[in-house]
Amino acid sequence: MLKRNSENKAFWVFLLWVLILPVFMDTDLAAQQDENLDDFVVTEEPLPDEADAGKAAAEGQVSEENAQNQDEAVVDEAEKPADGGEEAIDEGGEEGEAPGEEALPALSADPAELLGKVNGLYGAKKYEEVIEALQEHDDVVETSKDLAEIYVESLLNSKKPDWNKVNAVAKKLSGLDKKSSLADYAQGLYYLNKSKPDSGKAITFLGKAKSAKKPHPDAAMAYYKALVSKF
Repeated sequence: MLKRNSENKAFWVFLLWVLILPVFMDTDLAAQQDENLDDFVVTEEPLPDEADAGKAAAEGQVSEENAQNQDEAVVDEAEKPADGGEEAIDEGGEEGEAPGEEALPALSADPAELLGKVNGLYGAKKYEEVIEALQEHDDVVETSKDLAEIYVESLLNSKKPDWNKVNAVAKKLSGLDKKSSLADYAQGLYYLNKSKPDSGKAITFLGKAKSAKKPHPDAAMAYYKALVSKF
């Protein structure tokens, strides 16, 4: 009888345990799920397209900054003067001379002083002395129309004219004054009186001297004499 009661008690204890066990299991499972939820942290990652776009934007900004820095460096280099630039400017402006410009040689005499000297002699009809004073200063005669005119007139009025010299000085006068009737008259006489006269050229020059705006006073007479000698 006692044994049977013990078996019945054990049966009821087992049955009670079977009924209570699921309750404990559900409680433990819920607690475990809460712990797992606390441990789980959601991290938001950027989408592939957004990440690539951000990276490209950053790289583009860096490239733009590099390009700007390079442009600034080029501008700085361009603003710097070349080596020796300042020295070249200083050397070029020391005496106001343009590069390659050569100083002209000094004249053999002062034109104004020489003109004053021969002008008095010419007025006194001392033609030989005028010629003597000017024949050593051809370089000065080339710069002065007045000197060239006095020289030509003195050569023509000398006792024995040097026709080659007359022609040479007349050409200088023509270079100083292309409309000079004296220059044409002197060259016309040269072609009439040279060792081998040329009446044709003499008529040409004397005709210009006769027809000039201010004709030489002796040009007409010499012109007609040249026509007679030719025909």
